[in-house]
Amino acid sequence: MAAKAYLEQLRKSIDAGREAQIKTLRELIGIESVAEYQEGEMPFGEGVQKAFDYMMALGESMGFTTFRAGGYGGHIQMDAEDPEAETLAIICHLDTVPAGDGWSHDPFGCEEEDGFFYGRGVSDDKGPCVAALYAMKAVRDSGVPLKRSVRLILGLDEEGDWKGMEAYRKACDPPDLGFTPDADFPVIRGEKGIMVFDIAKKFSRIGADAGLRLIKLEGGTAVNMVPGRARALLRADNPKLYEKVQLREESWPATDPCRIRTRRTGKSLEVAAVGQPAHGAHPQDGRNAVTALMAFLEDLPLSSEDAAEFIHFYNTCIGSELDGSSLGCRLEDAVSGTTVVNVGLAEINREAARITINVRYPISATAAQIYQGMMPLLEAHGLGIVKGKDEKPICFDEEDPLVKTLMAVYAEHTGDVGSAPIITAGGTYARAFDNVVAFGALFPGDPDLMHQRDERMPVARFFQQTAIYADAIYRLAAREENAS
Repeated sequence: MAAKAYLEQLRKSIDAGREAQIKTLRELIGIESVAEYQEGEMPFGEGVQKAFDYMMALGESMGFTTFRAGGYGGHIQMDAEDPEAETLAIICHLDTVPAGDGWSHDPFGCEEEDGFFYGRGVSDDKGPCVAALYAMKAVRDSGVPLKRSVRLILGLDEEGDWKGMEAYRKACDPPDLGFTPDADFPVIRGEKGIMVFDIAKKFSRIGADAGLRLIKLEGGTAVNMVPGRARALLRADNPKLYEKVQLREESWPATDPCRIRTRRTGKSLEVAAVGQPAHGAHPQDGRNAVTALMAFLEDLPLSSEDAAEFIHFYNTCIGSELDGSSLGCRLEDAVSGTTVVNVGLAEINREAARITINVRYPISATAAQIYQGMMPLLEAHGLGIVKGKDEKPICFDEEDPLVKTLMAVYAEHTGDVGSAPIITAGGTYARAFDNVVAFGALFPGDPDLMHQRDERMPVARFFQQTAIYADAIYRLAAREENAS
């Protein structure tokens, strides 16, 4: 069959399965699947396991073979005729970040309004996962002979520590090439390094009970999200100290993008900051509520010198900067730009303080350089550092055959021949295997609401990406005489 005729057949197959595809998306979005690490047969919690079981059962009902690495992930596979054939992987994840609040639609309802599907995970990454599965089905239903098996790999804690992918890799041979629909179109040819660490301080000086005591401060829900909310609980024996806090609230600039509200709760006073959540790779798209709350507390007469000093460190060395300049860790290269810094979590109590930071560093840099740059400053402030994960950067040449093929697929379906492959601050499962890049599913110019309230995807884009992924499978996995 000629390539053009075959692609038209793919489109007809996708159109015929629209209602089934929408039904699958709604049912999958309806499963709340934030990874919660635990022992036992469901290592990432009941919700993630339910989403995994749902997709595996659906794949089996479609006639595909499946593989499980226990409760740590698995894949749905369309087999080539040759059992020794290479494997093309499409790597997705079923876990999401927490929904948070402030939605105008049910985050688990997958409601359709004004041409959009709304729901947590509809873009990141359940929607693209469903699109990839139905793309596989369209290719299978066409009967085109395959030179490569096609494997839809289902990750279960991509938003966390990747323990599931680590277990899957140990249990199954790696694919030969692939793509992950978990970023942007046209093609992500490079990803900055990603590291996570804590800056912490144990308090040695107990503040006087007669002062304004910071009982606790907490903010953020995930390190790779810009915190949309943060709160502090203050207590004072002298009610006039509360008046100073409330005067500070009244003088808070009306133009500030973060709102500050105070309210009495029993004998205490709660201070709440409301910002705008966003993906930690793009903190400029959000408004960090932790940063706003720290700035608010700076001028208050806190009884604990240790707490006051930690807050001052935050405001002077981190604050609203997003490139790490004042923290001593700003790096830059011509290919991937500057360091990106996001404070995702914060906690202060009467004994200690801790902030968890997510840094995206340039492709030419290393995590060791980031730590080396910060240490003199941290030591001067008497602060400690707890090192967490470090995901090394990846980069493909623009002339790489995989990159060129996927760029051609994208251009064929969109008419966009001007866009170039991207280097991003985001992190995907492309790092988990060799010869894998991120490919969609966010189109240029469309709003990026991943990790934000009212996450949504245009209905038309949902089916457009399905066609794109079907074509990509066709070109990368079909026999040369068919895919030419």
